Amino acid sequence: MLLYHALWDDQCVNNLEITSESKHTFGFDKNLKEMKKAVSSLETLIQCIACDYNKEVTDIYERMLNKQQIPDEAEIKVYVGKAAFTRMTALENILSSEYDLKKELRFPFGNHYGWGMKYSHKTMHLCYAFFEKDAFTVMVQVGDRQVSALIGERMSKQAKRLWNERYPCGDNGGWVNVRILSDLDLKDALLFIHAKKKPTSISIN
Repeated sequence: MLLYHALWDDQCVNNLEITSESKHTFGFDKNLKEMKKAVSSLETLIQCIACDYNKEVTDIYERMLNKQQIPDEAEIKVYVGKAAFTRMTALENILSSEYDLKKELRFPFGNHYGWGMKYSHKTMHLCYAFFEKDAFTVMVQVGDRQVSALIGERMSKQAKRLWNERYPCGDNGGWVNVRILSDLDLKDALLFIHAKKKPTSISIN
């Protein structure tokens, strides 16, 4: 049995499974040659999802990639730098005021992503904040049913560009990465988070 675990949540890509005992897995019969082609295609798909998405960000910006070394808050603060840590704290404070916020230190997607903080509203995933040298990147998935929340919003030029360059997920949604280097970047990140889950109150203008 070959079991491939995709990165996305249940709104996007579920686990993909090929079982040799199945006669009709993914519509293929038991012909060995066809099955080999199917396996190759699925491996290519998963490699694209797991490694190619956001490759520019993960290749260019140095992240905390040692899974065996769990960073504490002091190490994260030194790594991302004072300015980025201040903005990360501001992000947490805003999200805490708008949601029933839960946060969890995670190494979620392997060595291309590294350590980050997962933020959730109760059990609903909101975003990840990946730690980088002198910065951090907020990664948000906006689903098909949430895209309408972006329509009519006053988006900055950068936010429009990031949305246009999103990694597709579903018919219209996708994954967006916002690298936080300024307060305007933080505002853009919150725009996408608010589209994913409407807050009870808006904390920034």
